[in-house]
Amino acid sequence: MENNRKRNSVEDFIYSEDYQKASLSECPDNKCKDCGAFFTFENRTRCYVYEQQRFKDVGIEFNPRQDYNCNYFNKEWLFDNIIAVYKKALAKGIDPNNDIDYQSALEEDNKNFEILQKLEKETCAEEDEEDWNDPSLYANCSDWEVEPENCYHCSEDECPMNRG
Repeated sequence: MENNRKRNSVEDFIYSEDYQKASLSECPDNKCKDCGAFFTFENRTRCYVYEQQRFKDVGIEFNPRQDYNCNYFNKEWLFDNIIAVYKKALAKGIDPNNDIDYQSALEEDNKNFEILQKLEKETCAEEDEEDWNDPSLYANCSDWEVEPENCYHCSEDECPMNRG
């Protein structure tokens, strides 16, 4: 018998973001309390990532647990500015999706993120190209005796591992 019950937004977040006890996760040292998406509003702890992914379930609110984490965990990319604007919208009693200030801040944040992603992608491509053309990174013919796993880099035709 199939279970056709639709998951609510909290259940969907738990499933999609692999939200579980940190000790059972791939990165047990990461915990919600250390994540940049973790914030408090009106004495309730909340998760900005969940808030962005939630469905319009009435009366359901996700509260991260301190010993849990999800596959989104990120402490480097801080949400401080956008969370501050998000909390202002909540304080006004407005759904942030309908708040002009929050939407413009979100749009600006998304543009900045896209610029950073593009820059990172270009930088990585340049670094990869430079590494590929650096002869010092290729294996030397003597490596076949000591480190045969390096032989795929070999460019010497006389190497015994390079004869086929």
